[in-house]
Amino acid sequence: MNGNKSISRNNEILSQILQKEARMNRSCNNRLPSLYQSARTQKNHIMTNQPYKQFRLTRYKNESKIFGMQILDIKKKQLTSTTLHTLEETL
Repeated sequence: MNGNKSISRNNEILSQILQKEARMNRSCNNRLPSLYQSARTQKNHIMTNQPYKQFRLTRYKNESKIFGMQILDIKKKQLTSTTLHTLEETL
């Protein structure tokens, strides 16, 4: 009987700790959509509390464009090298 009480007490303590952590993380975890806020409210919330996220998004967009062009160049080089190899093999 005593063992069951200690297990249930431990479970209560663990659930309290998890609930506290969830409450602490709720305000800063803006990646997950909130059930209690509209999209516009969430966007305003992120812009006021974490303005660096907006900057990082734009920076990543610019980087991805450059990186996308690099990927295209690499693919073109691979394509030409493979076609040259196949031409040599056929000749």
